Amino acid sequence: MPATSTRLYVLTREAADAGLIFDVPPWWDLDRLFELNADRHLRLPDGREVVLVGWPRLLDYDLHAGRKVWARPGMEGGRRSWLPERHPLSEADSARRQALLEAVQGARWFIVGRDRVWMVPDEPRAGCAIFREPYWWEWGHTLYREFWAQHWESRFFEAFTPIDLNYVGLFTGEEVRALDERTRSPFWAWWRAQEYRTRDQEAWLREEMVRLEEALRGAEWVIFYQYEWESGLS
Repeated sequence: MPATSTRLYVLTREAADAGLIFDVPPWWDLDRLFELNADRHLRLPDGREVVLVGWPRLLDYDLHAGRKVWARPGMEGGRRSWLPERHPLSEADSARRQALLEAVQGARWFIVGRDRVWMVPDEPRAGCAIFREPYWWEWGHTLYREFWAQHWESRFFEAFTPIDLNYVGLFTGEEVRALDERTRSPFWAWWRAQEYRTRDQEAWLREEMVRLEEALRGAEWVIFYQYEWESGLS
């Protein structure tokens, strides 16, 4: 029986030094890119506008080369291109385009702003920490469920896979830090009432809280990825 789980991808304050942030390439037609990806457009409380797209909207996968390549208009019988580019490119821009391709091979999502692009990798690495859904967010109170209900329609998008339907949502580091801080006191009140809690469990929880707190300190973006998995229950 399928169940759902949520994973957090945190772009930490080391993201720029780790190469996960780059300026919008001058050969991208940014206005057209925003137009084509309007279904993934987000307007944030601080006034910023971004589009959150999975890598297949900006990249294709070359089966022969075994790697990702920039999406090209007109491929596969005129398939729609989500990444409009200006041509012809100068020799310098062509070299920069190729170098950038090497840097984004591990991308899972892109957050495209008006001046910068953030790359969210598929696996944890310098500049990106990945967490399971924090235990203390969900148990003993309703704050987390209220957070989901408040933002479900405005911040989450469908993320199809060949076999199931998942969802991806984007939040600022500040929004998630506030959620994390608000859930801790109610959680510990609930935890103290549990008869079978252990010291080892509590030590693990406190370590995870510190780990998430450190990742969120200075983080600019957090992606929520809700996915289905086979629980084995019937």
